[in-house]
Order: sequence, then C-alpha cells, then structure tokens
Amino acid sequence: MIVHQNGSLLQRSIRHATYVNFPRPDDCSYLHMLPVEEQCEFVETTEACAESEYYFNYVGYLYCTIGSDSEYLFNLGFVLLLCICVYYFVILGTTADKFFCPTLAAIAKALNISEALAGVTILAFGNGSPDLFTAVANPDADTELMFSELLGSAAFVIGVIGGTVLLIQPFDFPPWGISRDLAFFIAAIVWITLKAADERFNLYDSAILIGMYFLFLALVIWEFIQERQEQQRSQSTSAFIMIGKVYIFVWVVVIAVPLMVVIYYTSRTDRCPRYHKLFTLLSFFGCIQVIYVVAQEVVSVLETVGIVLKLSKSVLGLSLLAWGNSVGDLFSNVALARQGYGKMAFAACFGGPLLNLCLGLGLTLMTKAFGVQNLIADVRKGVMGENCEVYLFQILTTTWLCLLFTNFQGRPSVGLAMIVTYLMFLAFSFLGEFELIHPYGTDHHPDPNGA
Repeated sequence: MIVHQNGSLLQRSIRHATYVNFPRPDDCSYLHMLPVEEQCEFVETTEACAESEYYFNYVGYLYCTIGSDSEYLFNLGFVLLLCICVYYFVILGTTADKFFCPTLAAIAKALNISEALAGVTILAFGNGSPDLFTAVANPDADTELMFSELLGSAAFVIGVIGGTVLLIQPFDFPPWGISRDLAFFIAAIVWITLKAADERFNLYDSAILIGMYFLFLALVIWEFIQERQEQQRSQSTSAFIMIGKVYIFVWVVVIAVPLMVVIYYTSRTDRCPRYHKLFTLLSFFGCIQVIYVVAQEVVSVLETVGIVLKLSKSVLGLSLLAWGNSVGDLFSNVALARQGYGKMAFAACFGGPLLNLCLGLGLTLMTKAFGVQNLIADVRKGVMGENCEVYLFQILTTTWLCLLFTNFQGRPSVGLAMIVTYLMFLAFSFLGEFELIHPYGTDHHPDPNGA
C-alpha cells in the first residue's frame, strides 16, 4: 500500500498475521500438507504429535490405526473419538458430584473454615495444582500456547463456570470480598499486559506477579481470622453441614480387603470413626488424581480434534485446550453449586485461575529467565494474546459493574451477563482465526523492512 507523508511517498505493506495456513514443518498440523500415504509416518516420527499423548495416542489412532486414506472410516473414527470424550465427561461428573464435593465439605467442617476460604484455598489448589506443577516442570514450553491457554482458561472459568454457578444458586456477595478478588485479578492482567508488551519478562516482573498471589492469599486468611475472632467474641458459631456420607475407595484388592475387615470391626454405623478425617484426606487426593488423569485425556482428545480441524495454536489454546483444562473446575464447581455450596464454588472460580496465572506463569517465566545469561525470559503471546487480555479484562470489569448495579446481589442476570461476555470473546477469536476480522494488535502493522 502506498501512502503520502509530508509530500513524499512512503511504501507500507499490510501485514495481517496469517496463522491458519502454512504451519511449520515441526508442527503436528503440518501433516495436512503431506500426501495421505506419508501422514502416518510423519505422526510417528514428529515429536510435536506426541505432545498430545497422555495414556493413549489419539493422533496415531486416527492417522495410523484407521488411516486417512478412507474418508468414511476416518470420519467414523473421529465420531468414536468424540464419544470417548463424552464418556470422560461422565466420569468427571460422577467423581465430582458423588465423591469430591462431600470430601470438600468434610474437610471444611473439620478445619472449621468458611466456604469462601475453602473455595480460594482448598478447592482452588485442588483444581489448579496439577496444571501449576505441569507448567513449572516444563519452562521451555511454547509461551504462545501457554499464554492463550492460561488466559483462555481463566476467561472460561470466570465467565462460563462462574456465571453458571450464579444461574444455579444465586446469593449475595460480601462487597469487600468479591471486590478484593476482582481487583487482584484485574491488577494481575494489567501487569502481565504491560510487562509482556515488548515480549520480555525479567526476574522482577515474575517476582511481583508471584507476590500478588501471596498478598491476595494473606488478605483472604487475615479476613477469615478477623471474622472468626468476631464470632468468638459474640459467642456465635456457624454451621457447615456436610452432605454425603459414603466414600468409596478403589484400591488394589490385596490392600483393600484387610482394610475393609479392620474398618468393619472397629467402626459403628451411628457415628464417624476416629480415622474418618484420614479417609477424608485420602479421598480428597484420590479425587484430584482421578479428575486430573481423566481431564488430561480430555485435553489429549481435544488437541487431536484441533489438529483434525486445522486450528492454530492460539485459538486451540484459548478454546479447546482451555475447555479441556477447565473441565475439572466445571464439574466440581457446578456440582458444589447444585449441592448448596455456591459461595465456595464461585470463590474457586477466581482462586484457581489466579493461582495458575500468578504462580504458574510467574514461576515458569522466572525459571525460564534463570536459564539465560541476561536473566530475561523471551515471551511470545501469539496473535491472540492481546485478544485474550482485553476480553478477560472485559469479563472481570463487566462482572464488577453488574454487581455494583445490583448492590452485590448475585442474581441469575449477572451470571447470564458473564456468560454472554465470554461468548463475545469466543466469537471475536474465531472470526479472527478465520481471517474475517483482525484480532487486537495484528492489523496493518508497517513492515520494518519497508517492503
């Protein structure tokens, strides 16, 4: 494009980031550029295709076991893969509803803590710790995918899951508590946006991001201590009723049978045994393990779906991978809301994503910075990075404004507004993916070479 500036001609080129076509040769989606007879060999020899594998290799199942030479069989295998994914969702729902929720209620009762504190600590850590450990253990992972996945997951958990919780069980918010959660999340988003604008993140930037989370956690605990002291002074106690009394443990038969015999002769049916708290703790970690393993399989299936549908890394991260990584939060938080623990579920919708965003991203980039000489981590947000930041900021501010207008009453209309805002973000992202519109930060950049 030729433009005039001060009477002289200046040549610029319209650079629209193209991210649907021309995948890199080391990317698994490059198999679509190859002939059908070479696709299986490419899947077996390319490291990127093995990244989506957890227990089962779904990419190999489609392109090698079934093969893409027969379109009918390939489509049939793809439908079977989607059915397997639905079965995983059933497992997650059953685990969350029948085991995880009663366990959390029992732990909160044993520790005598409030629903809000249990949500931002126990439930948030239970839902977010597997993703946190995975991110920290792999600091050399692609930051483009990590950014879109973390921000996309946060948008989904807050917008969709948080909104669904309000639709299921409306309740009144304490103004200070929800304002604190929203303010810290907005501060974290603004800090990441400002510091990652030049695609560089130093140690101090990471340390401040990590410090934000611990300051948030300290305020939550301090507030709970203050409330407990006031309750003790007024000699009032709050009842936290536990629902669900049966915990089923699936152990190896050799270990389970002796335990069953001991429990049978040392317990009664009219009261909890002395070791009930220990079993509750074992049930908590067992549920987390089941949810994590099944959720990882869901992520693997969705990554395979993204490869088949030829989605870019950015959109794959903010949509399919974000949904897959948040499926544990979805089932556990919704199940809690259905059983009457809406405050705990909604608090976890902020605590879990904030944990992953501040600690997960902060520790990962700090480890990445320690690995280079200048102690500065190179960060690549990808073409959808700014899009995720802008819309996550919009979801948070929309939630805050809606609560201000309703005098902090968590009405179903507030939940609906949160879900609609997320759907706007999703629509904008997919329109940008298919190059119908420009995502934020990608349209009409001047070519630095003057071409």
